[in-house]
Amino acid sequence: MNTTTRPVKLKNLIAYGTGDMYGNGSFVVISLLFMFFLTDVVGISPSMAGAIVLIGKFWDAFSDPLMGYISDNLKTRFGRRRVFFLIGFIPVGVSFALLWVDLHADNTMITFAYYTFTYILFSTVFTMVMIPYRALNAEMTPDYVIRTRLTGSKMIFSQVGGLIAATIPKLIIDRLYPEDQSLGFLVMGIVFGIFFAIPWLIVFMGTWETVVPEDRQRGTGNFLSQFLTLLQSRTFRIHMGLYISAFSALDMLMALFIYYLTHYLNQDAMYSTTMGAMIITSIAMIPIYVMFANRKGKAAAYIVGMIFWGLGIFAFAMLTPESPSYLLILSAMLA
Repeated sequence: MNTTTRPVKLKNLIAYGTGDMYGNGSFVVISLLFMFFLTDVVGISPSMAGAIVLIGKFWDAFSDPLMGYISDNLKTRFGRRRVFFLIGFIPVGVSFALLWVDLHADNTMITFAYYTFTYILFSTVFTMVMIPYRALNAEMTPDYVIRTRLTGSKMIFSQVGGLIAATIPKLIIDRLYPEDQSLGFLVMGIVFGIFFAIPWLIVFMGTWETVVPEDRQRGTGNFLSQFLTLLQSRTFRIHMGLYISAFSALDMLMALFIYYLTHYLNQDAMYSTTMGAMIITSIAMIPIYVMFANRKGKAAAYIVGMIFWGLGIFAFAMLTPESPSYLLILSAMLA
């Protein structure tokens, strides 16, 4: 750890940004394909598959603030944030790959227990690296402008990771192993497990932490009392309500989209093209949305965003199996 402010160079911006390829990329792969893998490859019921994800989400609600508390109060020779990148880079790859093992167990409850365990394991590892990662840029520099650049780098790599995650996994499964989806999902899991693990060594080597004054290192009270104090903030509750609502809608769309294409529109071959169009449009709209939010305010940007989102979902609802492919792509771009 360093007691003086170090200049943040281009290589440091790049090193820091690479971490969110895992942050967004793994989220996209799992949101789009994990439920489909459980129901159409492993063969468990949709309600059981949904329960696995729901249990993982409940675990996240507890583990995320707990990890923040642990990281805030930790002291090591590598700092209180970066040490988790060193500890976590191998578990990142292993925990992601284990999700895609096709467990053929005769007992349904054993199958349910395995995927619940692997999903909780993945969620725990994700939390272990991502919570310290999201706090790191504020400790690399006190300069607001430099922090913004670090955040910008993170956003760029996040979108690149999302684009790769939305298009390549299904290509690996469909093009390399068209006759054996089970093997295709496993190979995809191993390949992307390695792809998501490597950046954490880059982040570790390309970042640092300044020494935080003792009075800023620890909060007052234990974890539970600090968390309950946070919930007393009306602003926090409103912000979390917006966040939970937005991401719940996004989670549902992403989880159901492959079923929608495969079983309703009968256009499974359009999956990678449609998702690519959606993510590329999202990347292109970031600077426009930032400019709009800066000029008109974040509330106005949020309202306009909800309108476009609603129009996109309505467009999806109006499509039929006879609709031309270009309407599907336009609907995805609108959403």
